[in-house]
Amino acid sequence: LRTLMLGRELLNKSAKTIELSFGQAIKFKELNNLNDDQIVNYLRLNTYLLNRDVSATQQTVSDNDLLPIAVGLPIGQLLEELHSLPTETQLLQNGEFDVYCASAQQIPSLLHEIGRLREHNFRQVGEGTGQAIDIDHFDHDYLHLFVWDRENQCMVGAYRLGLVDQLL
Repeated sequence: LRTLMLGRELLNKSAKTIELSFGQAIKFKELNNLNDDQIVNYLRLNTYLLNRDVSATQQTVSDNDLLPIAVGLPIGQLLEELHSLPTETQLLQNGEFDVYCASAQQIPSLLHEIGRLREHNFRQVGEGTGQAIDIDHFDHDYLHLFVWDRENQCMVGAYRLGLVDQLL
């Protein structure tokens, strides 16, 4: 009966605003190995995640309100901090790239660089905090997975990782 009423519900919305939410497309390979019940639960969860009460219009910072992006710290300071990290923080090497995972307390200078680059990159797509660096209180609670380019002596990318048992 509910299914039969869907058409009526769609048509009785004349002169009303209907809010829509769109998420990322779900790839077939995400569902391929699931049984029917698992697919239904997966799709239901993704549908619920769309309803986060996030408005499509976001407040943006005008160019006049933006602080200049912080100057990068001296490369020697970053390299010194990198070389002083415990060996277990280096997860792997691939070509000229080194992958590390460290706490904020272990990498204050590198975290400054992560925040500086984060702000720079988000501003490139019309976002960002408007501050000189994009560092918040979450950065001190999370681990930082980052890639360092040995040849060019620069940060290539970074990602925050939260350990649920420590965050809760």
